[in-house]
Amino acid sequence: MKKKCKSQNLLISDQEWKEIEALESRSPEKDALELQRLRDKAAKEADFLKWIKSFTKELDNKGREAKSVEEINLVGADLGRFISFVTDYFVTLKNEGGFMGSIPKDQVLEKVESAIMRLRGIKEMIDGRREYLNSNKSIDKPQKEFWEYLSGAKRKKHARWLKKEFLGEKGKGIAIMILGLENKGKIRYDSRKDLYTSIGKYFGYTLNKSSIDKYLSKTSTDHELLVQSGKIETFVAKLSQKKW
Repeated sequence: MKKKCKSQNLLISDQEWKEIEALESRSPEKDALELQRLRDKAAKEADFLKWIKSFTKELDNKGREAKSVEEINLVGADLGRFISFVTDYFVTLKNEGGFMGSIPKDQVLEKVESAIMRLRGIKEMIDGRREYLNSNKSIDKPQKEFWEYLSGAKRKKHARWLKKEFLGEKGKGIAIMILGLENKGKIRYDSRKDLYTSIGKYFGYTLNKSSIDKYLSKTSTDHELLVQSGKIETFVAKLSQKKW
């Protein structure tokens, strides 16, 4: 009597494998359709194993490329369902027996178990990405663009000019720009963190925030030395020549 499996539509049972071998040994014309049916089922099993590997890679890529908490949550939900599905499949295969196409059962179990381990690793990565994105919402999505912190009717034009003047600067140069703009009353901000994020986004790279801070602190030695260097004064002179 043919043994039934929970996932009979997926697995090639030991009995079916024996039927394939028996049919191939005789291969009479009357058994041709049955032989083809069993071969097709074995081929589907092999494709199914490839699909597990392919979809695992797809989820890995989506998790790494997600740029928002919403995106990472969607990937996480798909991943959770897929881990449950593959784990159930593994348990069924282990308990019910059978082969994946022409691959012996122990090799199939090893491949599926390896896929489960990789999926769990992806889950850890996604959980880490979610934590990072949750803690950096204000960094990833600044409320204001850089030019919006500037004053004057030509703010966008002056933002382009400032980018040209200070492109490539990450620490001291950005501090000089901010201090010069403050000196002329051309910039207003409540949060340095948000300002730095907006400048970094506008310039196209991440700023060295701790380096900027040490020059902006009016009581620090670094600030005093920067003032004495005359670089802020030179920049203020350039600003004075611009029509705001």
